Amino acid sequence: MFRIIFSTILGLGASLMSVAQQNPENLGPIVNTNFAELRPTVSADGNKMFFVVEGNPSNLNYKKDKKAQDVWYTEKDASGNWKQATPCQSPINEQKNNGVFWMSANNDTILIRGAYENGKLAGKGFSYSTRTASGWSAPTRLVMEGYSALAMDQFSGLTMNIDGNVMFLYFSEEKNNPINNIYISKRNADGSWAKPTKLSNQVNTDDYDEIAPFLAADNQTLYFSSNRPGGVGDYDIWMTKRTDDTWTKWSEPQNMGEKINSAMWEGYFALEANGKNAYFASSNKAEGKTDLFKIALEPWQQAVPYVDLNVALLTSKTQDTLSEATVTIAQFEGADTTGKMLEVKNKQFTTKLEYGKKYLVKSVADAYKETYDTLDLSMNGQSKTISKLLLMNEKIDSAKLALLDSNLKFTDSSMVFQDDEGNLVLPPSIKDSGSIENMNKLVKGDTVSINNILFDFAKSELRPEAIRELNKIKEMMKAFPKLELDISAFTDDIGSEADNLKLSVSRAETAKKYLVEQGVDPEKIKVNGYGESKPIDTNATEIGRQKNRRVVFKLNKNQ
Repeated sequence: MFRIIFSTILGLGASLMSVAQQNPENLGPIVNTNFAELRPTVSADGNKMFFVVEGNPSNLNYKKDKKAQDVWYTEKDASGNWKQATPCQSPINEQKNNGVFWMSANNDTILIRGAYENGKLAGKGFSYSTRTASGWSAPTRLVMEGYSALAMDQFSGLTMNIDGNVMFLYFSEEKNNPINNIYISKRNADGSWAKPTKLSNQVNTDDYDEIAPFLAADNQTLYFSSNRPGGVGDYDIWMTKRTDDTWTKWSEPQNMGEKINSAMWEGYFALEANGKNAYFASSNKAEGKTDLFKIALEPWQQAVPYVDLNVALLTSKTQDTLSEATVTIAQFEGADTTGKMLEVKNKQFTTKLEYGKKYLVKSVADAYKETYDTLDLSMNGQSKTISKLLLMNEKIDSAKLALLDSNLKFTDSSMVFQDDEGNLVLPPSIKDSGSIENMNKLVKGDTVSINNILFDFAKSELRPEAIRELNKIKEMMKAFPKLELDISAFTDDIGSEADNLKLSVSRAETAKKYLVEQGVDPEKIKVNGYGESKPIDTNATEIGRQKNRRVVFKLNKNQ
């Protein structure tokens, strides 16, 4: 029998009471003006935003048309506040009515209004533009079967999922018809897009207008604006969820409620990848014709990105599936992992884990050592599937532990060792082996990246979950006195090189200080700071920058 225990921690406040949703926050004069602000397009991490401004005298074609629409841009500073918005340059703003409809998860690609060919506007439709060292590239037309023949009226728009392979559009098939519907298109293998298909009457109505769709990062929740019956007034924002894998069946749309909707006009809903923080345009309590607002969604309104975790337990020697084992997946709360447990019985299993959290995976089986692994999903991303093999090693005869000396090879961050006979062993005082998935036999001088020795932006304080990993280092150094340790720390590229170099040294010293406080000989620890000079991931995304803010350990044996 194979047992899986899934452990979830609920916040005390959430379990005892529900907090009333706060009113929408007007983004203020840094973003909003006396004119109309519309169509926010927000980056996955919520730190960048394009939006449309109508009728601003600073717009490119204002003198020709007082209602000309340009794209403006803002991003957050280090304190999390929006900077002063400014109009975008060419090629984003080229025509009378411009728009940015979608931004890729890495912020490197956008979709803009207009079908461009050879750098010139060639008709209605949409085009890609990519970020370069000198700005945004010349747009490249998005090829979609039948779009020009279907979209007959002047109003149209789209949203794309975070993976870039499913698109929702709105348009009218009749010229001068104010009734729009929502359509779906999927990307073909050659990069082109299939002919748009109208969604069912579960989403669309015959006599009312459905516009401005937005698909959340969970690939399931669709938000849109409509003047359909049952709303608060005028155009409201609604939500529906996909109920199967055909993308054709949707739940009955729900009105988003009176905190978001009013008797005035609301539309152009957009959501950060965390599924919780939303932006929208509204004429209610607006300084201009419409303003942009932000609101924290209630749980029922949220789209929750998730990871489908596929797990299988194997014996490390024979790679056979274990017939009986217990896996516990628990959410970290600080350095602790407690919570209610749910038991499932299968040889292999799949479970959903939410982003925004960190998890401890513990595997237990008779005649095998407990194994531990950590999953850091604290940085939000798109819904996806992760497959994980948990390799379990046979327990070691306690008599063998007494024969160990420092003539060992080192494995990865699990702090498992290999003796001269090739057996995997532990120092006597270490209680668990950590993950030994995809183990490599490391030798003197090899680098070991320890799990979760990561840092918050511009800080050198250890996170609570890092203590667990440093304790493994401590036990290893005490058990094998011939070991020496080099600690190297790194930063992302935000800030000056000099400041980052200083910060990296501080991070390495923080790790050393903790080990010394735990009784490790300071003479056996050397520290180095390399600043931003050796990134292991892109610094263009928050997830990549988080990975670059790290500490790495190099193990040496003093012969």
